[in-house]
Amino acid sequence: MIARVGTEIITYSEVDGMLDRSVLLGLSPPEPGTPARERMMSELMHKAITANLIFLDAKRRGINRLRSYVEDVTRFEDAVIASMYKSRVLIGSVEASESEILHFYNTNADKDSELTEDFKLTIGSMIRQHKVDELEATLRQRLRRNVDVVINHRVLSASYDNKRSDADIVATYNNHRVSWSQVKAAMLDKEHGHSPSVSYIDDEQQRRERLEEFLDEAIMTLTGRAAGLERDPEYIRRETEYRKYRLSHEHR
Repeated sequence: MIARVGTEIITYSEVDGMLDRSVLLGLSPPEPGTPARERMMSELMHKAITANLIFLDAKRRGINRLRSYVEDVTRFEDAVIASMYKSRVLIGSVEASESEILHFYNTNADKDSELTEDFKLTIGSMIRQHKVDELEATLRQRLRRNVDVVINHRVLSASYDNKRSDADIVATYNNHRVSWSQVKAAMLDKEHGHSPSVSYIDDEQQRRERLEEFLDEAIMTLTGRAAGLERDPEYIRRETEYRKYRLSHEHR
């Protein structure tokens, strides 16, 4: 621990991780052990202290009980659980063995091409991507192996738009029901986003696929929670960071 703000603890590894993740923003953090890195660490620590002060003040004001905040955080949590379940369980760690690389080289590469280390890396990347594509192609089938999905095509249909209520059930998976209010945002026609009235996509096939994608996400979230991903350190870190960010944003 390097700082405490009320009940919130700031650790060295937390601040160091913030610095390392700055690479994702196109920044180049200073090398470890250098005065420049220590200065940047100090700046980030003070920013973390400020963020925690705002976070605690927002909680004191009860902003964390606002419906908009609760719904947004829940959507984020569900998305993180689904993403983690997909990448860790349904896709998993995909590798390319030496024998697979050699086989690819012997059967596909030009005879004049030399199997250099760089070429091996390129082939390995292609093999891994092919494996991921195959796993993606069977993802829905594997995900729903023990799930009974039923779609109410009448409620989903564009011809029902003027009759449907938000409470109408558009699909079920096992004992879980999905209402139109849950999926209607996914059905919006973004090409008419500036229209004064709500406009949904007319294409029935697109509606079906968007609903199927919604159901995939919901099933991955449900299964991921059952698998205990909420206790995973990566999930806890991301969820905590987002709660603080979102609450601070509402506070402003």
